[in-house]
Parts: sequence; C-alpha cells; structure tokens
Amino acid sequence: MRTTHNVQTGAYRLHNAPKDVYTKMSYDRSDTALATASLPYRSAFEAYLDDMGLALAVASAAWEAKIDDLVASGLSEEDAIAQLIEESLAGPASHPIVAWAVRKHWLACDALNRTSESGRWVPPETLAIKWVHDAGHTEVLQLLSALPYWPVGLDEAGDWC
Repeated sequence: MRTTHNVQTGAYRLHNAPKDVYTKMSYDRSDTALATASLPYRSAFEAYLDDMGLALAVASAAWEAKIDDLVASGLSEEDAIAQLIEESLAGPASHPIVAWAVRKHWLACDALNRTSESGRWVPPETLAIKWVHDAGHTEVLQLLSALPYWPVGLDEAGDWC
C-alpha cells in the first residue's frame, strides 16, 4: 500500500494517546502482553484481526484505485498520494470500514474489561495496535498508523463510546 507516513511514529502516538484521557481503570492493573493474555482477550484479538483483514483489503483497494486514477490523469505517483492525503488526512485509513472495525473491537475489549473477574484488563489501544505490532501484522499496522486519532470517545461517565 502506497503511503507516506511514518508507521512507527503513528503506532506509538496511537498507543499512547488514550493514556491522556483514560480515567476509569488503573494502568497499573493492565495486562499488555499478548502471550500472557487470557483466552477471551486472545480470542477477541483474533476476531479483530479477521475484521482488520477485511478492512485492509477494502480500504487498500479503494486507496490504490484512487492513486492509479490520478496517475492515469497525468499526476506523478508522489503528487497523487500528496493530493489524496490533503483530501483525506488518514489516507487509506479514512475508509469507513476502518473506523467500523476499530470501534467494534475497541468497545468489545472494553466490555471484556468490565467483566474481568481477575481484575486484570487489557487497554483497548493495546489490543488495537500494540498487539498488531507485536504479532507482526505489518500491513494492518501500516493502515492503522495512518489514523490521526482513534474513532472512539468518552461519554459523560468516562466510559468508552
């Protein structure tokens, strides 16, 4: 997928951004390693990867087609990408299917956290990007790291919505 952003910088930014607003649960009680996560969290991650695989295929195909159309109209590949980034800041991650997949699984992770009997929990941003990185899913990481922010928010009670 042809993009221009720094994947590692984007992933780092996204992984750390929620710590500025997340107040409901103590990060001291969080579990951030995929290898030690409980079965429900590992299953949730596998389901996330399935949906992100679909999102990657759809968003990447749409992005690449737009680049190809602009190149066919006479722009250089570099200028085509720059124009598209100007029109949609998140590049291929601007496709609605990316927001759908991230929100669906972010909120599912949050629901698991609320019912955790051990008191241990997985920050949604860890499942959504750190584990993707740790598991070596480079194309999904490239897609996600283009997001300028997570497509979730906090409600009045401080819960993810």
